[in-house]
Amino acid sequence: MPLFINGEFVESKTSTWLPVVNPATNEVIAKCPQATKAEMDLAVNSSYDAFQKVSVSLTCAMSHARSRSGRRYPCPPARAQCLLTATDS
Repeated sequence: MPLFINGEFVESKTSTWLPVVNPATNEVIAKCPQATKAEMDLAVNSSYDAFQKVSVSLTCAMSHARSRSGRRYPCPPARAQCLLTATDS
């Protein structure tokens, strides 16, 4: 079972695998890799970078909508632009 980091499946370099247990039956249904420190750092850094891109886009769209409409939440066109900006990042 690969790890999913930065939008890609990555084969872990770990030698430690953890059981995935069905809580209803206590049956081990799979094993997943215990990520290495380097893999964890990569996952944390890529998620931080992604959050920064989306956060800036959302903040800009909401500020723009507030200044134009005087409303607290963005109007539908601003929401649409916000989603487009987030997917372009």
